[in-house]
Amino acid sequence: MQEWLIDKEYGELLGLLYTLFSEQRVTQTYQELTEKTGLRKEKIITLVQLFFAETSENLSMQDVEITLHSKSIGVIFHPTFHLNKYLSYFIKQSAAFQILETLFLDEFESVEKMAREINYSVATVQRKLKEIRIGLEAYDVKFSTRGKEYFGGTEMNIRYFFFCLYWKIYQLDEWPLTQVSEEKMSKAVEILYPENLEVEYVLENQLKIWLGVTEIRLKQGKNLRSFSKRRVPSSPFYPWEQFLSCYEKTIEQGFLLRGKNELNYLYLIIHYFHQPLLRDCQNLELEEQTLNDYLEEEAVTSWITTFEQVFSLELERYELFYLAVNLRPLFQFYQVHKGAIDPFGEEGLASVYQEKEPVWHIVHQKFQSELVQCKTHDFINYYIGNPRLSIIFGTLVQTIIENHRPVLKVLVYSKMGRIRRAMLEKKISENTEQRLKFVCSMEEQPDFIIGDQELYFKKMQEIPQIILHTFPDIMDWQRLRRYLAKLEIERLIK
Repeated sequence: MQEWLIDKEYGELLGLLYTLFSEQRVTQTYQELTEKTGLRKEKIITLVQLFFAETSENLSMQDVEITLHSKSIGVIFHPTFHLNKYLSYFIKQSAAFQILETLFLDEFESVEKMAREINYSVATVQRKLKEIRIGLEAYDVKFSTRGKEYFGGTEMNIRYFFFCLYWKIYQLDEWPLTQVSEEKMSKAVEILYPENLEVEYVLENQLKIWLGVTEIRLKQGKNLRSFSKRRVPSSPFYPWEQFLSCYEKTIEQGFLLRGKNELNYLYLIIHYFHQPLLRDCQNLELEEQTLNDYLEEEAVTSWITTFEQVFSLELERYELFYLAVNLRPLFQFYQVHKGAIDPFGEEGLASVYQEKEPVWHIVHQKFQSELVQCKTHDFINYYIGNPRLSIIFGTLVQTIIENHRPVLKVLVYSKMGRIRRAMLEKKISENTEQRLKFVCSMEEQPDFIIGDQELYFKKMQEIPQIILHTFPDIMDWQRLRRYLAKLEIERLIK
């Protein structure tokens, strides 16, 4: 989240809510909160009172109960609580957003009138205008309130910024673009995403916001000056001819988008939001020329070549295409928008990814370190510093490697005999995610042994053994999962 986009006090309140929520404790002392947030007791009380004032008449935001005591705060979070809902609300209440929206909707007249309408001082509005000017530089967008053109730079970057802004505040039960009909945008998305094109619900809503921003800019006469179709190959999942047919239907519904530049750009955006799955590519009758079209970008081929070298893999054609068809739109999007793929940032995602996917985080770190050594396009260097994009790439890596995941051979032993051994094998399969093959003898060369007592046969001494209780508990399963994860990492990055 950009600091300039939200008022300081709202930002501090969000930080306090985050601390309270992450601790999940019914009571916290002011001293504890001061140590965690850096806020004094008086400031914490002021922020809680601000919270009461902002949410007392908003039923959708009454999903957290806060009680002030002399030395502590009592807090109860209801199951419906979500921090993003409060982030969205506080951004909309902030001066920067209200100023930006007034300019975007072409309703700005003067600084003085703006200050009266949003109930801020003229000095505050002028300070916010300077902060907005600096903030927009991340999108390669220029900004000035002098003259009739408030925003400068490419029309694509201007639209991208406002897409990011409105997507940031969009709660699915409240349409944020009041100047265009949500029903009309929903209908356009329904037409543009035919039934054979499987798209996530969230991505459908992203396209809806994108089309809404586009519609507003087109109403103001802000058209794209140039955008070559050569930037985007025709997708076998959604061929250009099929797209044109769907586009004609949106015109019948009154959508304003016209001209080849707008059409070419929209095709890129739909590519960007689609994200084909590996199974989609595996089931596709792929022509060689289609694969070559997607591999013609050096940044894409460098990424894939490095991937094959690092993990010693020889990819199938459908796997190559899976990587290329997902990487190519990201690269083109980066190229068109000057690298501003996710300037709002998702800093917390990197730590969450590391915590929730420790094995794949290490694997991806290995790949990333090798990628840095290559003479690659700026796009690859950019993704390394972009947490959200890095996770998308990490997921591509994970998908392909899981498709080639090594089979670990396991010999299971139980002092209770064959029936219990068979039950242990079933439980192990249910409580682990690795590809395991259960073997019955040492002649089959198991990678490790799992049993409810240690085996001391000489020929078994060099094979790792894991001891489970006859009736394993939670700690046993956690220990086994950690060991298997470690063993798999060693195999993957060998």
